[in-house]
Formats: sequence, structure tokens, C-alpha cells
Amino acid sequence: TEMINNTNSNTDDNNEATKKKIFTVNDIPENVEQLYAIPVNWELVDQQKIIETKLKPWISKKIAEILGEEEENFAVFTCDKLNEHISPQEMISSLSVVLDDEASGFVKKLWRTLLYETLKS
Repeated sequence: TEMINNTNSNTDDNNEATKKKIFTVNDIPENVEQLYAIPVNWELVDQQKIIETKLKPWISKKIAEILGEEEENFAVFTCDKLNEHISPQEMISSLSVVLDDEASGFVKKLWRTLLYETLKS
């Protein structure tokens, strides 16, 4: 993780093309404190319709894996919550009603995917 912190502070001055080449999903921390501390560029998320185009199919698939069947309404609910730009903690709270103990692990994966999609854009 030390490399991630150094990379983040150094890439601010680099051009976008360089940043894109070196960025992979492995650059996103798995530690939830570090992960949830990274600010989401919601303007970019909204502009590029990342929730609808990238995250909704991922969410539908993951929810089906967790619940054992597709739950379109729950996937839409999850996307609606993301569109409200809520925090990961609020998301866990909202989803735990249905996902119980799986909510925090699901939101961690969701947040990593969200950040990956925004940072690679």
C-alpha cells in the first residue's frame, strides 16, 4: 500500500495518458479504511453514466450470486442509492436489510469497482 500512496501523490502532476497506462484495479486498496477514504468523482460518474453502463450489470450479477437468483428491483434500488451519491457506510446500511452479513463485503467490492471505473476513465 505504500506504493499506492506514493503513486497517488506523484501522479497528480503527470499527464492523464501516463496515469491511464499505469492504472489497474490492483492500484485500488482493499483495506476499507483506505478504500472509503478515496473521494468519488461523482461528476464524472454522472457525466459518463458509469452507474447505468458499467455498474448496473455488475451489480445484477453479484446480487444474483449472493441471493441465488436475479433480483432486478434490488439491483435498481442499489443503483438508485449510488445515484444519490451516498457514502459506503450509508450503502451498507441500506443494503443490509436484504443482504445481511453480505452487505459490507458487497459494498467493498462495489466501491472498488466504482473507483476503478472512474479512475480509468
